Amino acid sequence: MSKAFFNKHQRQLLFLTGVAIIIGPFLYFYQTPIINENEAISSTTGILQNPPLEWNFENIDVENLQEGEN
Repeated sequence: MSKAFFNKHQRQLLFLTGVAIIIGPFLYFYQTPIINENEAISSTTGILQNPPLEWNFENIDVENLQEGEN
């Protein structure tokens, strides 16, 4: 009768460790934001000051914009 290299609990632990190693990086990178807050604010400000022609908007004075103003 030959002995198994790993017992039942060691195989389970090895399997769970492998799953964590495979899934862990995917979950970490999936949750990272595409751009940070400062880049988003800068991009939004630029779009509001120079909106695309298709939007048919006039330029918006972002510096004097009041809270709640559309």
